[in-house]
Amino acid sequence: MIIRAADAHHILHVMRRKVGDRVRVFDGRGRMAEVELTDIHGQTVIGSIIREERQTVRHRWVICPALLKGEKMDWLMQKSTELGATDIYPLSTEHAVVRLSADKEATRRARFQKIVKEAAEQSARWWLPEVYPLYTPGEWLDEVWPELHAAGGVLMVAASPQDAEHIGIRPRPLAAFITELKSERPYIVCVGPEGGFSAREMTLFHARGAQMIALGRRPLRAETATLAVLSYFLMLTGMSEANEAERG
Repeated sequence: MIIRAADAHHILHVMRRKVGDRVRVFDGRGRMAEVELTDIHGQTVIGSIIREERQTVRHRWVICPALLKGEKMDWLMQKSTELGATDIYPLSTEHAVVRLSADKEATRRARFQKIVKEAAEQSARWWLPEVYPLYTPGEWLDEVWPELHAAGGVLMVAASPQDAEHIGIRPRPLAAFITELKSERPYIVCVGPEGGFSAREMTLFHARGAQMIALGRRPLRAETATLAVLSYFLMLTGMSEANEAERG
C-alpha cells in the first residue's frame, strides 16, 4: 500500500510513526486495513497490509444545519462527524447571516470536507460522512427529500416555539417522538440559524410532512441544537446495542 500527501504527513509528523510500526488505515467507505510500514521515501509511506476488515453502515443520520458564520460551522462539522452524522446538507436559509458566492461556496465546502475527514480519522470512523453542496430548504425538499422519503426517512425540524407559531403547531419533545431507532430508516433533522426558519420555510417543511420537535425549554444555539439531536441518537444506539448484548 502506498500512502501519499496529507495522509502520509499525518502518519509521519502527527502520529510520528516509523518503519516497522503499524497503523490502521480507513478508506471512508467501510474498509479498514492494518498496515505495517515497510519504507519511507520523503513524504511517501509504503506499507504491507497485515489484515483487513469491512463494516456496513449501521445507521443513516442526516443533518441539515443552516449555514453559520466562521468557526461555528467548522465546529459543527467536526463534532457532528464525531457523533455519527452520515450525511451533511448545509442550508442557505432566509434568516441566515452568511451569504456565499459560487466560488466561496466551493472553497467552504472543500474546507468542510477536510474538517470532516480529520474528525473521522480522530474518532476512528470507518465511514466518512458526505458533505453536500449548499441548498435552500425549498431546493432540498424538492431534490433530496423524495429519495429519503421513499427509503422510509423520518424528517424532523428542530423548532423553537417562535418557529412553530408560524404554522400553528406545538413541537413535540424529541424524546417523546423517537424512543428507538430502526437501522434501515434514515433520520433527518433540519436546524435553522440563530434567527430561526422563516414562516415560508416552516410552511414548506410542514407541507412535506416534517415533524416539529422540541429540545427542551432552554433556547439552544443553532450548532448546539444539531449536536443535541445527534447525542440523543447516539445514546439510543448505545442502549440498543447493550440490550442486544444482554440478550445474546
